[in-house]
Amino acid sequence: MNDKYQRLIKNSGIFMIANFGSKFFSFILVPFYTHVLSTGEYGTVDALVATVSLFSPIATLGIGDVIIMFLSKKEYEAKKIFANATALIVAGNILVSLVYPLFFLSEIFRQYLIYFIVLVAASSVYGVLQMYARGTNKVASCAISGVVYTVTLALSNIWLLLLVKMGIPGYLMSTVLAYLVPSIYLFIVVKDKSFNLALLDKKLMNNILKLSIPLIPTAILWTLMNLADKYAILWTVGSSGNGIYAVAHKIPTIISVIYGIFQQAWQLTTFELDSQKERSTAYSKIFELLTSIMFVLAAALIVLNRIYIICFCDASYIMAWTVSPILMYSAVLNCISGLLGSNYLIMHDTKSALKVTAVGAVINVILNFVLVPVWGLYGAAIATCIGYLYMVVKKYYDTSKFTPLNIKINRFFLANAILILMCCSVMVRRGGTFYISNVILGLGMMALYKEQFHNVADLILDKIYKRKKK
Repeated sequence: MNDKYQRLIKNSGIFMIANFGSKFFSFILVPFYTHVLSTGEYGTVDALVATVSLFSPIATLGIGDVIIMFLSKKEYEAKKIFANATALIVAGNILVSLVYPLFFLSEIFRQYLIYFIVLVAASSVYGVLQMYARGTNKVASCAISGVVYTVTLALSNIWLLLLVKMGIPGYLMSTVLAYLVPSIYLFIVVKDKSFNLALLDKKLMNNILKLSIPLIPTAILWTLMNLADKYAILWTVGSSGNGIYAVAHKIPTIISVIYGIFQQAWQLTTFELDSQKERSTAYSKIFELLTSIMFVLAAALIVLNRIYIICFCDASYIMAWTVSPILMYSAVLNCISGLLGSNYLIMHDTKSALKVTAVGAVINVILNFVLVPVWGLYGAAIATCIGYLYMVVKKYYDTSKFTPLNIKINRFFLANAILILMCCSVMVRRGGTFYISNVILGLGMMALYKEQFHNVADLILDKIYKRKKK
């Protein structure tokens, strides 16, 4: 187990290097976007790019996570898996193209359909190539691809948005280039020299699809949970409201990014845990550590969020800071749901994952179209929270059957209560009162998890001491 934890820490560090640059840069770009794009333009591009994630699971046939599992089990040669995965991606993109004629019904999509089609193809290829690189232990290559993504996005944004001033088309072209350039790099790095059509294997494709097909509707429904609020806002408030909501989403994205970095490394470790006892011990420790980081980080970001939006974003986006704390809590619930949900794939129970996600998505969609007309952007954020909360509770009870968690449940409930109080603090308009009350609540959150942070600190100091001794 110690070897597994060490690999987990090492891989997490590499993925942090890979993702921190690209994700942190996109966070830095928010003030830039708010000054070069109006609220309406930003709302439009946000809806377009977000909808890409709805079609990517179909374009990839959901094979990304399954590829990692097949590579880790080493039942087939890596080059054979790569050849068959490539064929499945091509088939998936052909399949998804059958839906594109429906986009002519929407003025927004009709106007930018070519960009949308290329974005779906580029993002699906990049996503699967990253999965393959991780599955073949080319973690460093994965990290470099993240750096390539960042540099490409930075240069193309400066060129197309600031210098050429192309507006929405410039934003979309930048995003396409940011996917294509690192995809070319990864293809060169991970492609086996003996790659050929003779490696195609119908049985292997069937085995991959048997596990991946149930993941497609799960991924689509998961994405719908993120998109339902955007569509409800576009329908009732308009694209300007969606632009403000997109900015409100940016700081909570930091929580998702940090979880995503860990999840990429954790995914490589989960398939190595064989017995129920081993899984239970590992999951319990990781759950406690991850929730402590997520809750404390969310509490800190709620305090910083108001300063960031007021000081750095254009005045037309100012309302975003009042919506962001609710989305912060939503991001925490989303991460916890994702961690619990990884158990389904280990047990090859993707159908149960689909059922839970389906119910959560239905709850979210219904609440969005009920609450947004009444409470506007706040209604959208609350609907998303409730949908994720259901998924956390349901997944906890489902997965405890095959991976029991030994956690301090009372502390978990109290942490949720503190974060909800911090979300409600947006009603306090006076800056001084807002900051003081939230700092006190944030310190309370840290006190709850002091044991976790002491353990991490001891681990780091122990490693430093051992290195010095050598």
